[in-house]
Parts: sequence; structure tokens; C-alpha cells
Amino acid sequence: MPENTDGNEKYPYFVFAKLVEQLLPDERERLYAAPLTAFLEERKLGTVTGGGCQLAERAQPGEKDIDYAGLDIELANLDEALAFTKSKLSELGAPVGSEVEYTGKDGETHSDPIGDLELLNIFIDNVSLAPEIYKNADMRALCEGIESKLNADSLGELRGPCVWPSEVLLYIVGGDADDIFAKIEPMRKDFPVLQNARVVFQRRDQKKAPKEIRIGFND
Repeated sequence: MPENTDGNEKYPYFVFAKLVEQLLPDERERLYAAPLTAFLEERKLGTVTGGGCQLAERAQPGEKDIDYAGLDIELANLDEALAFTKSKLSELGAPVGSEVEYTGKDGETHSDPIGDLELLNIFIDNVSLAPEIYKNADMRALCEGIESKLNADSLGELRGPCVWPSEVLLYIVGGDADDIFAKIEPMRKDFPVLQNARVVFQRRDQKKAPKEIRIGFND
């Protein structure tokens, strides 16, 4: 049914936004929920009523990925309000692969793609490098260095980190994941903690290879 089951007569249509990135709750609120709520409520088109995430098992036992982050959205209609919602989520930086799900007026479930930005996921090896590398690692300086590279060429936005015992994720949302990687990879010389980092590309062209590589070691 297209109508919201909670009886909200003002915003009766429920839409679920699936954001395919490893968003922690605070970041989900800051980057998407709060600005989308303000945007919709100002126009009396709807509101964001909640959010969460879908977890998935990682290779290391006991660790979990965030498969995607979700937003619960209530809208006044599935015409103008839905169109504005999709456009705003894309504007806020939803990465390629994201979508909104809803029950249409025809009673069928629909999934509309949103987002056009690519992701470069950098999983820093938190286990295998030499102890002195971890001892001397300065993550704040690394993040500042990455942001400087990105800002110089308007390549994208650094997000994260997500931290597990085995890895630390820093990821970048931008126009071209391969261009971003070309800028970041040489930084291993100045930031040895990037050595052996696992890099996962999330591209518009899902057939493009490689999808995952490792950053090399310094000589």
C-alpha cells in the first residue's frame, strides 16, 4: 500500500532511501537526514522520521560492515515531493548504487536509482605492517593531506573513518574514483601506513576493472 501505516495524514507516503556507503549514525544525520529534513519541511513536502543501517559479515570473524545506511522518509505525495527528495539526496552526495524504495500508486514496489558520485574506499591495514609504522602513524595528518589533495583539484570529499581491529576505512566520494586513486596512491611515500591498504572502487560502470587492489609497499 502507498499510504504510511502510522496514520500520518499530512505525509502519508513512505519512502526508504538506501545509501550505499559505510555511514556511521552521526554522519548519516549530518550529511543526509538533517539537511533533507530541513529541505522538505520548509516546502511542506515531507520529513525524515528515522534511519538505520544494514550490517554484513566481514572476512574477519566478529567484524561487520555497514552494507548500506537507510533513511525513513514520509512524503506528501509521490510526484513533486518524491522528485525533490531524489534530487536533494543526489545533491547531498549519495553515491552511485543508492536508491529510493516505495510503493507506487499502482500498488507495486518501485526502486529508483539516485546518486551519481563514485566511491574510493581505502581500508588501511591495521595488523600486518611493521610496529614502528603504527607507532609513528599520524591519522590526523593523513586525513589533512588527503583533503588537501582533493581540494586542490576539486576531486571529492573525504568521509569516515570506520574502525575495526583489522582495518581502518577512509573513503572518498567524488566524480571519478580512478582519478582520486591516482592522487592518493603516491602518498604512501609520506604516509607509510597506507602501504598494503585494500582499495575498493565503487564506480558507475560496475564492469570496469579492477574492483579491488592493494596499495604497494615502499622500496
